[in-house]
Amino acid sequence: MSALRTSVLSAAALFSLSPLASAQTYGTQDRRPEESRQDFALELRFGSFTENIDNQVGMAANGPFRQIFCSTRDATAASTATVGCPARFRFGAEFDWQILRLGPVGSFGVGLVASFGSAVADAPALSGMSSTDATQWRRSAQQTTLNVVQGAALAVLRIDGLARRVRWLPVVPFAKAGLALAPWWVTSGEANARDTSGNDAVGLSQGFYFAGGLAVMLDTFEPHVARQWDQQSGVNHSYVFFELNYQYLGGITRRTLDVGGLAWTAGVNVEF
Repeated sequence: MSALRTSVLSAAALFSLSPLASAQTYGTQDRRPEESRQDFALELRFGSFTENIDNQVGMAANGPFRQIFCSTRDATAASTATVGCPARFRFGAEFDWQILRLGPVGSFGVGLVASFGSAVADAPALSGMSSTDATQWRRSAQQTTLNVVQGAALAVLRIDGLARRVRWLPVVPFAKAGLALAPWWVTSGEANARDTSGNDAVGLSQGFYFAGGLAVMLDTFEPHVARQWDQQSGVNHSYVFFELNYQYLGGITRRTLDVGGLAWTAGVNVEF
């Protein structure tokens, strides 16, 4: 009985330790012997500047944003020339902490992302806004600008298992979701613009951030250079990526100006 009891206890101990052994093998530090420790990711981002202001007020075709920032006609243009929103962009960065390695499948982490974008146009002269056609408004020599800083706290899932192990398949799908905040302000010339009540045109919008995309692991194309980079500076992998994201910023606890929308983002990413 003593021998049997010892055997049972030994088996139970091994069984209880097996999840720990698995976590060590497939935990955060699941990597090849030649690879350095990997805990973080850093992205530099470039993408489109979008807003959902006109949709929010039910005037998608001719709302306040479009009238002010998309209706400026060049002085030399013909009166019949088409008027549309010029391409506008935002720049930003993201930092992720990869807190959990999901075995050979991928990684789960948390991160922070922030970006800045603005829309600039010649400010309409109040005396010249009588026409219902905004393209006919008289513009002043002073510029007005809508500035938006978008930030979010994210949960990030990267499915990089195949890219790490199959050289001819360097594609890494990823998904992100989180809570978003966006301080914004409108300037007229060098000062803040004011609303009809005389208050500064500033605000803090809140909402959600959702994104999905694909990254291409650059290690595949120059594996020897990638390993040298890892040994010398601790950079495990590098990528180029493309992401589609949607930010709803119309408010969670209260209604706020929706300076979000559907946008594309591209950039570079390094893991270290």
